Amino acid sequence: MGYGRLGSSERYASSTSVDPATSSPPPRNSKLKFLLIFAATLIVACGVSVAVLVALRNKATGDNIDLPAHRKPSKAMSRVCSKTRYPTLCVDSLLDFPGSTTASNIDLVHISVNMTLRHFGRALSASAEINNLQIGDLY
Repeated sequence: MGYGRLGSSERYASSTSVDPATSSPPPRNSKLKFLLIFAATLIVACGVSVAVLVALRNKATGDNIDLPAHRKPSKAMSRVCSKTRYPTLCVDSLLDFPGSTTASNIDLVHISVNMTLRHFGRALSASAEINNLQIGDLY
């Protein structure tokens, strides 16, 4: 046999052939069936719970097109947010703050500064947590 060439497959065929009459079928394992059924049930249950969670979250946040009456911005809110770079984000953020619909222009500025500081604090805390991660946790 030369270098880089395969030998004849007939020589190896007789030693690797299996006689179907002497081989027995693989044993059936009831535990394996149970585990497969259990895993399939868990996957279906997870899918249903995710669908319910998404539906409840959408219902709670009110992702519908029309804003309810208590979610409409006040004139002061529209006036203050119209001077920002992202007026829609400004209005949405202020609407989430309790009492912002009845606040004056000055109060809205204070509310927006406090909300900005709160969001910045959360982002700073989240970024500090990156320091505590191990290299393996990132992948």
